[in-house]
Amino acid sequence: MALEVIGSSSPTPPEVLETPSPLVPPPTALPVTPHPNEKHTTTLLLHEETSAKDAEKVKRQSFLTRALWTCIMIGGFIGAQFSFLLSYAN
Repeated sequence: MALEVIGSSSPTPPEVLETPSPLVPPPTALPVTPHPNEKHTTTLLLHEETSAKDAEKVKRQSFLTRALWTCIMIGGFIGAQFSFLLSYAN
């Protein structure tokens, strides 16, 4: 019993896709030139301080929210287990 081969007799090479280089440097920020009449450096420093404080506040709020909901979910799970056990006890 002979097997028939359908198609070409030699395999075709796989397509080579170009992938971007993993070591692409990050884009550089353009230098900021302040207006001569402004206190630009002081504004930048104050903005960095407030944004760091805001970031800490957001992180803390996020942590507290996740911790609260975790406790609620664990309590709900344990409560469901006890209510299931109590329903079979009667």
